[in-house]
Amino acid sequence: MTTTVTETTKTQPPKALRTAKGKKPQYFSDPAIDKLLSIVISLAGELSVTRERLDAVERLLEQHQVFSVTDVDQYHPSAEVEEIRAEKRSRFIERIMRVVEAELEEITGEDMPQSREEILESLT
Repeated sequence: MTTTVTETTKTQPPKALRTAKGKKPQYFSDPAIDKLLSIVISLAGELSVTRERLDAVERLLEQHQVFSVTDVDQYHPSAEVEEIRAEKRSRFIERIMRVVEAELEEITGEDMPQSREEILESLT
């Protein structure tokens, strides 16, 4: 049996994985460890894809003689670029920490004091 690749199959983006429905399986006695493991596995997947894409970009740029990998290694970002990177990094960490923050909100409740100052005020 032969498979024919058409132009439409070449241009269609891959289908996104579906989110599993129902209760998540628990592998460890402490659910916090399961959540942490989920975060680590998710980050490992993101990092793997990023490394593959970066490798492809570096190889293509070098192949087309735009610049070399050494140029990338010797790059020093400006203050503006550092600021942009810091903002992107902050948003990335916020996305990662959503699971932990949601758990904390569930434990503490919305009416609970959030900062040390709020706790001290509630005691006086």
